[in-house]
Formats: sequence, structure tokens, C-alpha cells
Amino acid sequence: MSAASSLSIVLTGLLVVSGCFSSTPSPSAGNASSSKPGTSPTPSHENSGLNPAMVVATQTGPNSELPRRVKRFPLNPRTAEVDFFGFEFQRLCWGREGPSFIELDGEPSAGAQYLASAELFREEAVSTAKFELVDQDGKVLQLLHFFKQDNSLENAHFFGSAKIPERPFRVAVSGIGVDGEHYRRVFERLFRPTRRPPAPPILPRLAPREAKRLEAALLEMEKEQLAKLEERARKNLDGVIVMPRIEISNVTHESFVSERGNKLGMKLSYDIRFSMDGDYAHSLQVFPFYEDDDMRGLIDMEVLSEEINPKPEPPSYATPDIHVDLNTLVKYGSEAWYKGGVAYHFTIKLVPDFVGQNADKTKFCVYEEEFKSNSKSLQLWQRMKQDSRRIAYRIFMYRLAWGGETEPFDPPKTYFDGFLKEGAVKCLPYKNINF
Repeated sequence: MSAASSLSIVLTGLLVVSGCFSSTPSPSAGNASSSKPGTSPTPSHENSGLNPAMVVATQTGPNSELPRRVKRFPLNPRTAEVDFFGFEFQRLCWGREGPSFIELDGEPSAGAQYLASAELFREEAVSTAKFELVDQDGKVLQLLHFFKQDNSLENAHFFGSAKIPERPFRVAVSGIGVDGEHYRRVFERLFRPTRRPPAPPILPRLAPREAKRLEAALLEMEKEQLAKLEERARKNLDGVIVMPRIEISNVTHESFVSERGNKLGMKLSYDIRFSMDGDYAHSLQVFPFYEDDDMRGLIDMEVLSEEINPKPEPPSYATPDIHVDLNTLVKYGSEAWYKGGVAYHFTIKLVPDFVGQNADKTKFCVYEEEFKSNSKSLQLWQRMKQDSRRIAYRIFMYRLAWGGETEPFDPPKTYFDGFLKEGAVKCLPYKNINF
């Protein structure tokens, strides 16, 4: 298949599901999948990730523990900390994986229209943002219509377009911070427009006719993307970007206990409310916080199963060709469509990453081979298996700018022993799921 023919396959929607400005869908090919909101998931053996003999029982008896609050780390974002540290104009290229955009090398051409991207630091302190081109004296030359790449609170990447003026210019951003203070930042680089025509797309070595066809297709793609941005800009004439606000509350944890009374991991619960409709995603990092740095990094907790009530919808970019899985949103950090003002309740079951599960989700295994790569990790693992002291866990919700710590809780030894008592077998090499 020729390069130009390949382009025709990926041209439609390139900047929706791939490329420089996209929200990257999840490992399953997208980032999420289907079901309608308003339907409450019904707990069952099928969606618990366990066979009937290992289903979580009501928390009663000798191992019962009421949910405990997770203490959030202080977060006091200040407008004074906002920094404008990234801006670049984009140039088309044909790379190993097809068409994409890279940073323009050199100066932009006066009178030309370019796609561009910008990045802010300390984004959690930003409430609104507006981008402009300014001259050397700070006078506004052009309002830029930029848009946030996604709804993450930890990712202040913006994209848009700009028509290059004749005179030298800089790029400025201004707005209001979450503390009510106004800010204005000017990107340090002074752009000096050239009168040369815009550089053509970067192409691989091709026959002249093939190269010409591919260049024309890439330029048409850029033209279409600029037209989409222009259409979007007409709906936001003042150019002000309002950052989404995300409220996280009622974060609690408790033991994840089998029907036989064995502790197998942690059950984490929390509520999230979004300020506006949109595609949102987050992932978890949970680990026992040992004082010993080497011990601390030995294991992580992984998502075994998850429930969200009410169920979100597939992300806005979902199509029949992009499979999305609404049952693994947190596990893979996948996007889904959430409604503003609705409180979504998350229930996540976590197990140590030395535990594997078979493809049918009926059996578990314990994987110790990963600790035998060197004598030090093996010694640490042996210590951990024998350490029955309760330990605090650190919990981070990535893309939501949230972090906290539990009270001293079940140590990994408890979970290791629990799975052995449940009949977990030795894992096949590389935690092969076919057992």
C-alpha cells in the first residue's frame, strides 16, 4: 500500500484519536466503553472479578473493619506560581506511524496560518486562561482561540491556531486563578516572522509523484483541522478558556475480604463531581509507604475490579471502530463522558501486583519470580513476607491532582498469606493468564 493510500485511511479524525493534539484512548484501542448513565451496577459474582468461593462477604466477624477516611495531602494552589513555559508552532510530517505534527524549526512565515500548542505550569491554580499575540511593547496584536487538550487537572496543554503578523511578536496568557487573583504571563521567546513561504511537510524518501500526492494530502489535512478550529472558535468569541473543576470527596478505604474471611487487598471508595459535561479520566497509584526507599518501591496495588454509579457514557470520540470499555476506566486511566453536577460513586478493589488472575477470572496465582532478579530485591521480598506490622498506604489519583495517605493498615504479608489460604497457585512465567 502506498504512503498516500495509507494516509486516506487515517486522515479522517486523525487529531481526534491520535496525533499531537489528541486524547489518547486506552490500551483496548480506545479509552473507555459502553452503557448508559442512570443505571446502577448490580454487584454480582460476574463483575466482582472473583469466583464464588472468593467473593467479598459482608464485613462482619473477626476480620470486620469499618471504612476509614483517607487523609488528603494539603493542596494550596496559588496564582503567583502559574508559569507559561511552553509554546510552539506546529509543522506537518509523515512519521513511522503516519501523519503527525512536530515543532516548527525556525521562524514562522508572515501571513501564514499555523497550528500551535501551549503549556502552563501549576495548572491546578488556573481558573481561566486567554492567549494573545503581543508586540515587543506588550500591545495586543491578535486574540488567539485556544482550547484545552483534555480535562485533566494535571495537564495544562492547550492547542489552537494563529495567523502570523508582519512584525516580531510574543505570546501572552492571562486570566484568573482559583484564589481569585489575576495573572498575566508572557512566553520568553520573541518570534521574528520571515517573508519566506511556509516550509512544506516533512516527508520520507519517496518517488517524486508519490511525494507530491502525499504532500497534497497532508496539506489538505492541515486545512481541514484549521477549519475545525475556526468553527469551534466561533462558539467562544472572547477566547476565554474556563478550566473544569473537579470535586473529590468521601475517600475511604477498608479491607477487601473473601467469603472465607481472608484479607486479599484494599477496597477504595470515593465520590467525584465534575463542574461541566465532558470527557474525564483518572488512574490510581496505591502503594505501602515504607520508610525504607527500596522497600517502598517493591510492590504496588493494582485494580482488580471497579464499579461506578451511575455509569458514565462512552467518550465523545467513541465510534463503532473504537472499542471502549466502561468496566476498566480506572484500571487503564481511560476517558468516559461524565455529566456535570452529578456525583459519581467509585468502588475500586485493589490487590498487590504480585498477584495474577487467569483469563476466565476464576483463579489466582502468586508471582514471586519478579523478586528473584537480584539478591537485593529477593532479600527485600523475604523481609516483606515476614513483616506483619501495619503500614500506611499512599494513594494518588492521577489527572485529578489528588493525593492522600491512609492510617496504618494491612501489610502486604497479610495479602500474600490470604491468597495462599484461598488456594492461589504459583504463577506461570510473566504472569501468563492461561492457567
